[in-house]
Amino acid sequence: MEAFYCRREAQRSSGTPGVSFGTTPGDVSPFLYLDPKGGTLRGYTSVPNIDHRVADFFAVADDYRIETMKFTDTHYEEFISQGYTILNDALPEEKCVAIAQGLRSCIAPWDDIKDNPPEHRSAMQGFPFPSLALNRFFVEPDLVAFVQRLFGSENIQYRPGYSIARYPGEKVGSNQGWHIDNGNNSLLPESEDWRYGQVVVWYFPEPVEREQGALCIIPKPHENDLDHVIPLTGPGNTMAIFNNYLWHSGSDFTVDYGQRYSHAGMYGLSEFCAWEGLCHFTMSGRNAAFKELIGTLTAREREIMRFPAAGHPYYTTKTLELLEQQYPGWNARCEYTAAH
Repeated sequence: MEAFYCRREAQRSSGTPGVSFGTTPGDVSPFLYLDPKGGTLRGYTSVPNIDHRVADFFAVADDYRIETMKFTDTHYEEFISQGYTILNDALPEEKCVAIAQGLRSCIAPWDDIKDNPPEHRSAMQGFPFPSLALNRFFVEPDLVAFVQRLFGSENIQYRPGYSIARYPGEKVGSNQGWHIDNGNNSLLPESEDWRYGQVVVWYFPEPVEREQGALCIIPKPHENDLDHVIPLTGPGNTMAIFNNYLWHSGSDFTVDYGQRYSHAGMYGLSEFCAWEGLCHFTMSGRNAAFKELIGTLTAREREIMRFPAAGHPYYTTKTLELLEQQYPGWNARCEYTAAH
């Protein structure tokens, strides 16, 4: 079977986007590429004077909602009632592998460093990550849609977290203990309105055993009652979603093999951004990995990354030219027009 392409054309009178099909990539962007191996959709962006670039993940536009995560009403109801939910088989295999490889490229596995391990037996990497797969995870369309549903609003923003590897001998469970995160992720004490607790996402691309420093949580109705501890163990490609008001703790890494990788971040309501966030990234505008990420995003996805919405008066002929220089591919989808 040969590769198969499609790309968006002008709006039809019916209001639905036209799509053209072929077996070679045309010169109009954006377009989709259907990999014959497993039917995997990839996204390409056409950038002036640059060959077509393939993103690790498809930068999906609103016209092309491709379902990759199987969130259900049960997941929603569990989060609302218990303060957390778990999604197994969260990503297609290709994306899971890309994230696992991205983590290993920036945080060494145990076998590579066991003869000279870090003092605290853990390592971390902050955003922007040196892998496009790691960065694009937080604009996965189904994850974003689920978080928007939880908040009851489309106006959400990404709050950066860390990728972490925990190694044999680490004592985070003993040293850190049970806690809620709101003290270091917000200026405000806990509220009865959980939305001030933000939405936290932890993704585990590889299997986690109980003795490998497993993250543990307590369902919200039980607060910090240790009789109701749930260790987040099991197969790889698992995602845990909870809010900062949930009591949780790492645990000690008591076996002498492997590592526990995690890829984590948060979301909050855009209107709460002034007092929320563990880290910030407004200093990253010249960072190569950040520039690459932003160049692949749609206008709506960039709003999640704190950029002004399309139609904002900031966008002029001059600023759009500068944005294209800083973030190649900025207006490849023709989503932005100059205000004057």
